[in-house]
Amino acid sequence: MSKPPSRKRRWLLGAGLLAMLAGCLGFWLGRDHVLPESSPYSRGRERAVSAGCTSCHGLELPPAVNPGLGVEPGIQLPRLHDSSADAVVLRQWIDNGQSDARAASGEAAKELLSMPAYRDVLDESAREDLVAHLLLIQRSPEPRGDGLLSRGEQLARQNGCFQCHGPLGQGGVANPGALKGYIPGFFGTDFALLTREGLREDVVEWIRDGAAAAFLAQGLGPIQPARWFTEAQTIKMPDYGRVLSAAEIEQLADYVLELHRRGPLDAAGIEAYRSALAAEQPEPCPDSIDFGRDIAPLLERHCLRCHQAGDARSRYAMDAPGPALDGGQLSKVHGDAAIVAGSSQESRLMWMLEAKKDDYARDVYPMPPDAPMPAAEIDCIRRWIDEGAPWPEEIILRAVDGTEGGSR
Repeated sequence: MSKPPSRKRRWLLGAGLLAMLAGCLGFWLGRDHVLPESSPYSRGRERAVSAGCTSCHGLELPPAVNPGLGVEPGIQLPRLHDSSADAVVLRQWIDNGQSDARAASGEAAKELLSMPAYRDVLDESAREDLVAHLLLIQRSPEPRGDGLLSRGEQLARQNGCFQCHGPLGQGGVANPGALKGYIPGFFGTDFALLTREGLREDVVEWIRDGAAAAFLAQGLGPIQPARWFTEAQTIKMPDYGRVLSAAEIEQLADYVLELHRRGPLDAAGIEAYRSALAAEQPEPCPDSIDFGRDIAPLLERHCLRCHQAGDARSRYAMDAPGPALDGGQLSKVHGDAAIVAGSSQESRLMWMLEAKKDDYARDVYPMPPDAPMPAAEIDCIRRWIDEGAPWPEEIILRAVDGTEGGSR
C-alpha cells in the first residue's frame, strides 16, 4: 500500500491549486486589459493580405500590370483604395471574381489576369470583414457640412487622427511597447477602459493633454501600471491642446464619442455612417446666385453675431451693403476693402474665411473664430463676389436667433 501524502505535500498541493484558481480568477477579471480587440476593418485588412488581394492590387509594391490577350497593351490594375463600389458590388467581386455588370459586358474575357472567385475560399464572416475594409479605404472627398459628423471628420482628417487610430477610428495600427501591441480604435472595450466607459471629460483630456489623468492614476499608490505602459509605448498620443482651440477639441470629442456609440463598424454600419454624413452636406451653389436666397442666410448665420451695427467688432458691420463692402477698422489700417466687387482674390473677407491658424503673418484672423465656415458656403460667397457682389439696398440683415433665420 502506498503511503498517504505527507502534511507538507498536502499543503503544497493545496497552495498550488489555490494559486491556479487565483490566476484563473485574476485573468478572468483582467481579461479586458490583456486580450486583443479587433474590428471588421482591421480583420479585413489582414484578410486582404492573406487572401492574396495585395499581390495584384498592391500594398507596398505597385499594382500588377494586366496584359490584354494580344489585343491591348498591359494596363495597371486598380489599387484596392481606388474602388468606389458599394457593399453589394464588392460582394459580387469577391464571390464571383467580377461584378454582375462586368460579367454582362464581356470585358473580363480580354484580360490575361482574371480576378479569382473567393466564394468557396472565404466564409461569409471573412468576406464581410474584407468588404468593411475595402469600404473604409476608399478615397472620399472631405466633408463640407457643418454638422457633428462633418466637422468631426474634417478635424480628424486634418489632424491625423485616422492615421493612428485607423479609418473612422477602426484601429489596426501596430504600436510596439503598448500593452496590447496596437493603437486602440474608438470602439469597444479598449476605448471604454481608457475613458472610464466613454466619459466625455476623459475624451477631452486625451485630446487636449495626450492622456486622461484618471487613466494614468490607476493603480496602488506609487504603483501605476497605466502610466508605465503609456510611457513605454513607441507611438504616443500628442497633446492637441497646443494646436486646437477649446471649441475644436470639444467638437472632436463629440465626434469620437459618436463613433464609439456606433461601435465597430461592419459594412452596414459604414454605409449608415456615410448616409448620415451625406445628409449633412450643403446643397451646391445654384448656377445663378441670388443674394437674398443664397448669400444673406450665410452671413446672418456665421457673421452677424459679431458684426452687426451698434456693437460690431473691429467696427466692421455686415448688416448693410455699404459698411459690409467697406471693411471697418482692419481695412482702414491696411488700406483695402473687405469686399472688392468682382475680385474675391483682393477681398479681405475671403482671406479671413479661408485663413488657417498659422496665417497670422498675413495679419489675417480666421473667421468665424469658433469653427470654419463649410467649404461649399465659402465657394458660394467667392462666386458672389466674383460676379460683382450685388446686394440690393433694401436688404438689411439680422443675426440668426436660435434656429430661426434672420429677417430682411
